[in-house]
Amino acid sequence: MMSHQPILCLLLTAVTVLSSCLDEQDFHSPEQPETPSVPTVPEGNYFADSLEYTPEKQRQTLTDIQRGYFRFFYENCQADSKMALIGTERSINTVALAGSAYAATAIPVAVERGWITRKEGAQRFLDMCTFLNKAERYHGAWSHWIDGKTGTGLPFNQKQQSAGDLVETSFMMMGLFICSEYFNSEDATETEARAFVSKFHNEIDWNFYTNGEKTLYWAWDKDLGFAPLKITGPCEALPAYLLALSAPEEYAVTEDVYTNGWRGKKFFNAGRTTYGYTFELGGEEKGGPLFTTQHPFLWINPFLYQDNYADYWEFCTNHALINRHYSLNDAPKEYLYDEYNWGLSACYGPEPLGYKGRAPGESRDDGTICTTGAMGTIPVTPFYALQVIRSLYETPHLQGTYGIADAYNRSLAWADSRYLSISVMPVVSVIENYRSGLIWKLALQSEPIRQGLEAAGFKAVTYPEGFCQNPVNLQTGAVDLTAHPDTEDYNIRYWSDAASADIYFTINCEEKVRKVTPDEIKQGINVLQLPYDRWSKRAYSLDMYKDNKRIDTLNINLR
Repeated sequence: MMSHQPILCLLLTAVTVLSSCLDEQDFHSPEQPETPSVPTVPEGNYFADSLEYTPEKQRQTLTDIQRGYFRFFYENCQADSKMALIGTERSINTVALAGSAYAATAIPVAVERGWITRKEGAQRFLDMCTFLNKAERYHGAWSHWIDGKTGTGLPFNQKQQSAGDLVETSFMMMGLFICSEYFNSEDATETEARAFVSKFHNEIDWNFYTNGEKTLYWAWDKDLGFAPLKITGPCEALPAYLLALSAPEEYAVTEDVYTNGWRGKKFFNAGRTTYGYTFELGGEEKGGPLFTTQHPFLWINPFLYQDNYADYWEFCTNHALINRHYSLNDAPKEYLYDEYNWGLSACYGPEPLGYKGRAPGESRDDGTICTTGAMGTIPVTPFYALQVIRSLYETPHLQGTYGIADAYNRSLAWADSRYLSISVMPVVSVIENYRSGLIWKLALQSEPIRQGLEAAGFKAVTYPEGFCQNPVNLQTGAVDLTAHPDTEDYNIRYWSDAASADIYFTINCEEKVRKVTPDEIKQGINVLQLPYDRWSKRAYSLDMYKDNKRIDTLNINLR
């Protein structure tokens, strides 16, 4: 059983509501509900695509994608080290540290889903640790790429010929910490693997990588010295600072290294919005490649945390919504983006475009879609992610040995056939976080991760009483909801200032108003659950009442 940490008191509390727009009695509230700002769909007039998003279809699709990508690692790993290869059509002996980090993170998912046994998962965990223990290290950090036969660090670029990569090392440690929490028995294999992880944790000299300054450097080469690349946020490198803060005292960095290094000059832009969405972090107004928020929050649950600068659910959600809005409205029309084809992130591309990090904007976008870009938004914008996922899943020329390939470009009639470990391996766990929250829960149990978050000033979320953490599309003024594939409910989040508050909801179907009263209300975030099979697939206006006074309204589209 997983132990409950203090922060878990704010984990979402599910409240099932057995109610139907078709069979509930009309309800007359003390206050007449306002007319919904989004036109409702007449009774019986369903969203035309509603049958594409049934829970049964979602379960099959998501499981197939997760399992296929895990097979890429488990069946196609480097033979000696059991680590993840860079990708298909790459050297069979060169392993990718970050790809292996995401692969390690996915091992508990594979065990929970029944694709491998616990014994097999523990053995792979130990095999990876055994290799990492013999691999070349640089003040405790591993190389970006490693020879899987010898453990020798391999050149990544001209500034990293024989170098430790601190960011990739932090990813690897996050994956190993996840495995340590999952494989927690007294079994000899699991015990030995955990001992290796503790050893690694005690040997990484994070402070060395400051170069005596109030920042972390990305890499250090034993011949060339520090690469001229400081780690500043916000970007995918957040785990490096968190683990540097929570390292053993001898090797840890001080709080001012995080404050001055991570929060650089362009970190916070007070009041900035993009397409109406609050987006105050970072130097890129329309957001960088989608992986920059998806990868660190693979381990860190954005639904739980705020700090003095951001609500991290809002940050991740709005990054996704901005990327989608740009693709559907501002991108060149010849790129042929639409609601089923968007997602700008790092990926391969047709020649001569090649591999690069793609993002909204003329200089960052060339019409190439990263297939895992929109996929990775599923925890925060499930319906919009599933629109893309269903389309990709049903497009034959994008399918390969392990499922959906890396990228495609509609305007150039090009589709890739390759897989890249740093693209596909995170998706296994990202989808699992949407489905069960497994990796997020395991991360909360890890003391180094938890201590790093606390040292960095991450704190539990709070909201005004009312609806919260629902991704409103500002173009329509409504939240597009798809039923959860496993619970088969539509989930709507709301905040209550107190437990057992006198809260109820009314759901408006044209002129009809129906009352929904939760069975239980907790202080903090609650989840109103509407069973998939009880509601028409159409638009509604949802009102929240406390003490018979309406306090909030949310327009919802049940798809």
